[in-house]
Amino acid sequence: MKFNVIFFSLIALLPLAAHAGVNPGLWEATVTASSTMAGSAPVSEKTSYCITEKDPVPALGGNNTDACKIINQKVSGGSVSWRMRCDTPLGMMDSKGKITYRGDTAKGLIEMSVKSPSGTVNMQQSLNAKRVGDC
Repeated sequence: MKFNVIFFSLIALLPLAAHAGVNPGLWEATVTASSTMAGSAPVSEKTSYCITEKDPVPALGGNNTDACKIINQKVSGGSVSWRMRCDTPLGMMDSKGKITYRGDTAKGLIEMSVKSPSGTVNMQQSLNAKRVGDC
C-alpha cells in the first residue's frame, strides 16, 4: 500500500543527536503507525539503523531525505524535539516529534499531517527503540 511505504519511510529523518544522550551503535526500533485515513488500521514495523557521532540521523527504509527539511530542532537533556516539512508523493507533510533517550533505550512520538488535493490525512507514529550492539 502506497500509504504504508511513505508512512514508514518518513521516520528516516528522526533528528537523533549523539550529544542528546544517544549511544552510537546499532539501534533497533519498533514503530507503530496509525492514521485518520478511512480503512486504515494501526501498523507496526521493526527496523534497525546505525547511529554514529558523525552521522547521528538514522536512515530507515532507504528513503530520499532530500524531500524533507527540518524547520526547528531543540535538544534538552536526553530529549530531541523537532518540526519538519516534506514534499511527498501524497502531498505536503508537516510533522512534529519528540524522542527521549535513557541510556540504551528510547521512546518517541511523531505527529504528521499530509495535505493533498483529496484532503488532509493526520498520522501518528510511536517509536520504541533499543541499542542492540555496534555497527
